[in-house]
Amino acid sequence: MRLKIYRIAFLAVLLNFICSCSGKSENIIPFLVSLQEANVTLSKMKDGQSESLMLGNGDLYGIIWEKDGRPYMRITKNDI
Repeated sequence: MRLKIYRIAFLAVLLNFICSCSGKSENIIPFLVSLQEANVTLSKMKDGQSESLMLGNGDLYGIIWEKDGRPYMRITKNDI
């Protein structure tokens, strides 16, 4: 019985992988005009608390900044 469940799970994962890889790979940026009009720029990203790039959707977000000449990123989720 367990072997049958494992086989079904394996086949489901394999089918999902094949379906996701078989689609067209188009490099289309959604809402390109809006993105260009927003013109988001940063003069510096030296501090993770006050001078950083915030990315996210309100539930999951990241903060990117520069430290010692290298980019750093902190990722967090609001409900944890």
